[in-house]
Amino acid sequence: IVNEIAEYKDKIELDTQRLKEVEGRLNLINSLKSKYGSTI
Repeated sequence: IVNEIAEYKDKIELDTQRLKEVEGRLNLINSLKSKYGSTI
């Protein structure tokens, strides 16, 4: 299992710009949920 996890880790690419975009959208969604309720 350790080898499989290590191989998987090596295949993962970190896209910091995409991460920022997703975090921004999640923050917006959470803000809207606070304003309008959790059923948006």
